Amino acid sequence: MLKYIELRPDVCGGRPVITGTRLEVAIILEMVDSGYNIEEIIDEYPFLSDEILKYVIENRESIERYVEASKYYEIDPNRVCGMVVVVGTRLPVLHIYDMLNSGYSISEILEEYPFLTYNTVRGLIEYRDIIEPLARSVEHKIAFQK
Repeated sequence: MLKYIELRPDVCGGRPVITGTRLEVAIILEMVDSGYNIEEIIDEYPFLSDEILKYVIENRESIERYVEASKYYEIDPNRVCGMVVVVGTRLPVLHIYDMLNSGYSISEILEEYPFLTYNTVRGLIEYRDIIEPLARSVEHKIAFQK
């Protein structure tokens, strides 16, 4: 995980936020893209520090991977017990990862779940290093709540 960035299932649907806040890092990146400088962003969000914003700007490429990854999953406490699911579905992402671990190809996964798209499955694979640890930690928490 990146310094100052966290994925918390109970905050903003598990999308990347500035640590200890509900501020999605994507908002900061959009502000930078729109021409805001560090001082203007701090004026808007005074709880942020110069250090945090410099880190976000300097590590933008790595942080953007987390933002991109979050486009392939959702977490809703009112759906499938709050498990990490494939965006727009009720299908737990761990099921896809377990199928891949069992040797299923993308084509076989798409045959099994025709509502998924090729690009969605490719995205889940590409960002597996980000999504799977989050999903496993959520699964672990849910198992111990029962």
